[in-house]
Amino acid sequence: MTRRNDRRTLASGERVAAAARRLRARPGWNPRPSAADAGQELAVRLGEIRAAAAYEQSADCPACAEARRDGDPDALCADHLAQALGLDPR
Repeated sequence: MTRRNDRRTLASGERVAAAARRLRARPGWNPRPSAADAGQELAVRLGEIRAAAAYEQSADCPACAEARRDGDPDALCADHLAQALGLDPR
């Protein structure tokens, strides 16, 4: 390889590195997930599990059955609603 080709290769590598930095700087674009991203995904998944458990338990709850008499098939009593939203201290 000639000296001129060495310079072109270096310049090309620097251009690639600069382009990669610009991409990573864009909001929402980062190929390396951070610990915060993993924590957010975990929080969402736990919320889904918590809500599913509340709805499962509400099937046998007389207060939830009463709340559903108004026509909303997804209505929950105050206790199960708090559980589904993560406000239940249990």
